[in-house]
Amino acid sequence: MSQALELSDWMRNAGASLSWHGPQAMGGTQAMGGVVPVICSEPNPPQDQCYITSPKIAWFEYAALELEHQRCLSWTLLSLGRVANALGLSHHCVIGNFPISTVVWTASEMEHMPTVCSWVEQSMPDRFLFVRNVQLDQHAELVQELKAQGFYALPARVVYHFDLRQEPKKHASQLLRDMKSTAKLGLTSRVLTHLTQEESEHVQLLYESVYIRKHGPYNAQYTPRFFSDMVNQGWMSCLVIQNEDETTRAFALLHRVGETLTVPALGYDLREPEIGLYRALFVEIFRHALHHKLLLNYSSGAGDFKRKRGGQPRLEYTLVKAPRSCWHWKSKLLQRLEMWSSRLGHEDLISWGA
Repeated sequence: MSQALELSDWMRNAGASLSWHGPQAMGGTQAMGGVVPVICSEPNPPQDQCYITSPKIAWFEYAALELEHQRCLSWTLLSLGRVANALGLSHHCVIGNFPISTVVWTASEMEHMPTVCSWVEQSMPDRFLFVRNVQLDQHAELVQELKAQGFYALPARVVYHFDLRQEPKKHASQLLRDMKSTAKLGLTSRVLTHLTQEESEHVQLLYESVYIRKHGPYNAQYTPRFFSDMVNQGWMSCLVIQNEDETTRAFALLHRVGETLTVPALGYDLREPEIGLYRALFVEIFRHALHHKLLLNYSSGAGDFKRKRGGQPRLEYTLVKAPRSCWHWKSKLLQRLEMWSSRLGHEDLISWGA
């Protein structure tokens, strides 16, 4: 059993609904972490639909925007996106997908994932099924079970790990320089476990200035309620960097699952770029993960920045299963794509700008 949530309360460009499925699925947001979240597309999604709720957007429109300086490649991706729409790729469900860029599953969620995939397929047989955030070394058993159900693994993006579960023998030289420059800023950092309405609105504006205005509309267009719900319900905490009058200049949501820490959203004041608030923010995130002895999964993007500070690249996959089609041609197409892309490694995606 399941109950849907209005994702528009959290994300303006969701174009999808969120529900939880499992043996004892609960309704509403209280179910987060208890059973498997599933995001299903809705009819007539917004043109700027978020890549988190639509893997098709991530592969084509989002990639085309990032590569717009390469006009031919960008145009090709947009054309392929239109073909993907014609194939029905936008009519989908993403299993195990909470509306954040990097989802880390609990042992219970991974255990129930194959069953939920099977249930979703039976109840909505006309949809493509996706499972994001899969790493072949970390999720080998799950990949084997889903492949047995007819899923195919396609490379999606490069994420960066900082394993701080033990004290590193040495820090990257660029990180050491960032630490020294951060100490000179006269700013303080702290971790909040509650946000007022005013604070939620402020961090939302900082987030929007970076992710939407700077990087594009296909990122999650989170509302202030998203930030207040995540922090005030205890699902995440909020690291803030403040000046002397306690004005927040930068922030990062921190989401811990077991020994893994992810950063679902961050933002900083863009009015004085020479100060280096993004570098200072990473320093504080790094110190937090080191203090708590965590594996920091710092998601994708800004690859050169992360590699220079010690981030280790990992290739992340999206598993896809096609709906039934005449002569199973859609599944055969995915099989061909998996065979072709199996030759790709994270080095290839890095050479393309990851």
